[in-house]
Amino acid sequence: MIAMALAARASFVVTDEPTKGSDAQNRSRVIDLFKLIQAAGRGLIMIGHDLNVVRALADTVVVLGSGFITNR
Repeated sequence: MIAMALAARASFVVTDEPTKGSDAQNRSRVIDLFKLIQAAGRGLIMIGHDLNVVRALADTVVVLGSGFITNR
């Protein structure tokens, strides 16, 4: 998915649990690849439960609980 986004020069990428089931080394690689996407001026929207990964990449974090924004 990441390679396709880079090859297509996508304006932004939407991800859903991009590191789910990954070990620490692969999680770090995925984060680095997403940083490349951001460095190229492309947007990134992440949906995930691993807030450490989200915080590593996000400018803004929105947390949903019971269908409502509970924390910004």
